[in-house]
Amino acid sequence: MDFTFEVFTGIILDMAMLALVFNLVRKRAHGSTAERFTAICMGLGFMIWCISKAISGNYGIFAIAALGFMLSYTAFVFTFSRE
Repeated sequence: MDFTFEVFTGIILDMAMLALVFNLVRKRAHGSTAERFTAICMGLGFMIWCISKAISGNYGIFAIAALGFMLSYTAFVFTFSRE
């Protein structure tokens, strides 16, 4: 049961990061400081989650956490100016 909740939580968090990425792409302007801070904090959280799942050997959830980290990094990159 714990595994199911962890997978569900990871998928929901990944969907939230994907929504942030789509929002930043759609705006076509540089992101705000709050969006940049959110992307950094979420990225650090996903990185710590990746490390903990790699140490415990749970590679299914590790893949979900790694996807979240990649989405956070993408959101962080899109917060800068495109000029």
